Parts: sequence; C-alpha cells; structure tokens
Amino acid sequence: MNRARDSGHVRRVGLADDHVPADGKVVYSFEQVLKVALGEERPTLSPGPDCTVEDALNDYWAYREAKSPALSVAIDKSKLTTHVGKALRARSVAALTTAELEKWRNALVGATEDRGLSPRGWGGCEPGGSE
Repeated sequence: MNRARDSGHVRRVGLADDHVPADGKVVYSFEQVLKVALGEERPTLSPGPDCTVEDALNDYWAYREAKSPALSVAIDKSKLTTHVGKALRARSVAALTTAELEKWRNALVGATEDRGLSPRGWGGCEPGGSE
C-alpha cells in the first residue's frame, strides 16, 4: 500500500503496483506516489499560522499536564518562567535563529571555575583524540 503523510498522519493514496500495472488513479507506482505526496496539494506547501514561543509552551504544558504528576509540572513551569522572559515568549518560533538560541542557552550557564576545561566523562581528552 502506498501512503503519504498528511499533517503528521498517514493517509492512504492507493494500491501499490506490486501485482497490477499502475494507472495513477487507484494503483500507483513509487514515482506517482511521490508526485502526490510532494505535489502542489500537499499540506506542508504553505506555512501554517505563526506560532510564538508562548504558543508552543502552552501546547507543551497542556501535554505535560495530561501526562506528568502535577508537582513535576509546577516545578518545571517555575524553572521555565525564570529562564524564558517575556521578550523570548513573544517571538515567533519560525523567526528564531540557531545563533539566538545558542546565545540564550549559553547565558543560562553562569561563570564557573571549570568553564573551559574538558567535559566530564571524556577522561581529560577531546572526543576522538588519543590519550
């Protein structure tokens, strides 16, 4: 069976041409399925609504509240509130760059004595290096 992904779900396109010649309507070849899955009608062709970091966090918390103990969620929300300010929460997720996220992440780590030393667990040598 040939299938195409549609918004995270698998959607049946038609039958595979394993035993019957492809007709592009009911029975599809691999190339025909690719055209359907990657064609102009695919759901991922146009961007969806703009999603802010706040929107993403709300979705995340709804998931966590359904799956995790309430105390665990409350502790994590408290930690997140400390580290994710209003300016970042208002930003569009699609507009965030890797450099911006790395700068934010790196700012979370305060200056410590061991900064710049080799990471724990590597035995004092760089990954892939010789001892």
